[in-house]
Amino acid sequence: MPAINIVDKYQAIQYTGSNSADIDAAIAQLTIVSESGGVLTVESPPSGGTWVLNTGNWARFTQGSIYSTHTNTEFNNNYLHNAAFDDLNTTLQAAGIKQAPVILANSSATVAVDIIPSMPSSTYTAQAQLFTASLSSVSISSVSIVDSDTVNVTVQNNGLVSLSDVHVLVTVTP
Repeated sequence: MPAINIVDKYQAIQYTGSNSADIDAAIAQLTIVSESGGVLTVESPPSGGTWVLNTGNWARFTQGSIYSTHTNTEFNNNYLHNAAFDDLNTTLQAAGIKQAPVILANSSATVAVDIIPSMPSSTYTAQAQLFTASLSSVSISSVSIVDSDTVNVTVQNNGLVSLSDVHVLVTVTP
């Protein structure tokens, strides 16, 4: 088996000298000890206790705890910001896939797709796509949001044969 590329599941946040509230909100296991003159001192167990961030420094964290801090130069030399993941993470919030029931010839079926994770409310945008061997005769006639974790997709079979291999993929954005 060939080697694969992996990425550690860490995040980083830069201290600007005035964003201690943002850092506190981003890192679950964090207690602000002091903040004065562009120096933020925090405690973040279980990884290592007390951390000092000067203005411009970065805190690298995962699972709610700081694991290292870096000057801006160290951070830029050692880490690559994955902007593509940021875009995906902020735009694609949830998704779901479900197989449609048998859709009779010249008929439609409504597929209730469960969205995982559920959204905080039902005010989001949903897009649907179909996966089937018979794409030429199948189309989506409507997509409607039911609630925070369900989207109904109406699939139209315009063909002369009943279909049983239709899957619906729903992606959700805020």
